[in-house]
Amino acid sequence: MNDNQPLVSIIMPVYNCERFLSESIESVISQSYKKWELLIVDDGSTDKSISIIESYAEKDSRIQLYKNDSGEHGPGIARNYGIERIGGKYTYFIDADDWIEKALLQDTVALAEKMDADIVPFGFIVENNGEKKKKPLKPCGNFEFQDFKKVANEIVRGTWSECHELIRSELLKDVRHNKFKTCEDICFQMDLLCNVRKVCGIDKEYYHYRIVQDSISHIGKWDDAFMETAIAVWNGERRFLEYCGLNENSQIMKNTAIERYTGCLYWLCKRKCPLSFKEKYLQIKDIGNRMEIKKFKYEFDCTSYSGVKKITKLLIKHNWEMGMILMGTFYFKIFEKSTNL
Repeated sequence: MNDNQPLVSIIMPVYNCERFLSESIESVISQSYKKWELLIVDDGSTDKSISIIESYAEKDSRIQLYKNDSGEHGPGIARNYGIERIGGKYTYFIDADDWIEKALLQDTVALAEKMDADIVPFGFIVENNGEKKKKPLKPCGNFEFQDFKKVANEIVRGTWSECHELIRSELLKDVRHNKFKTCEDICFQMDLLCNVRKVCGIDKEYYHYRIVQDSISHIGKWDDAFMETAIAVWNGERRFLEYCGLNENSQIMKNTAIERYTGCLYWLCKRKCPLSFKEKYLQIKDIGNRMEIKKFKYEFDCTSYSGVKKITKLLIKHNWEMGMILMGTFYFKIFEKSTNL
């Protein structure tokens, strides 16, 4: 190990991941870059996860086990617990059911040091029941703060995420995950980017994201906090776009607001949503008020859309949200039932 190399703090939140945990830890141990510390934060596991972690920690002093006893739980809370304990110049996040290519740290640290970059994002690969799909980094390249405005829409709609980038640790001084159990990574990313001055992306896929059907992000239950999460994501996206110098009159701001609002309508139509039609009406009315959606919908330009997406945006523009919910609820009731979704 080269003592002159900067230390990388790797944070891994764990909750009942015994099936994939060893593979994830082994992918860290196998890194060609050796100067790292692995901070594993157990978030109340009831399976064999802790014993697996302890067996690795006994053999490798770079691996440290922490138990989140804060009283609050969730992937973001566990990651925050790890952030408070980082000692490295750089920080990297990995989920316990995923794994990474052996050159990830070597390549990203080298580029960060050479270019004095705040973050080094890269692509990833989605693995689902043996099928693999590459997700290249978009946008890819080197960007200074003054360039962010040109690529802001691609960043908001793109693949940048905490598990797909190396982060200069000093940027995390005032950035933390929120309390929500889904989409907390998007909010974190938007807040992080408001501290970033220089980005250097790598057009390679280093991260293997495994689809786990019973994970928090894929479990088929309605979450009462979903709409609160959507509002939090929108607020984060709005802050980032304003950081880039964009205001409410910009088409990018309008696009982002309408896309997030459309997502709320979509989830209100799903079979997993238990709300009555009246409750859905009150929900979307509240969301629209809190998003100040009227500022964006009437002058929203739909010409860049086509097909169903264009139709939904036109319906929103002309205040047909409840008609969409009525038709969408009926559609998903039939479609999801017939496909057992």
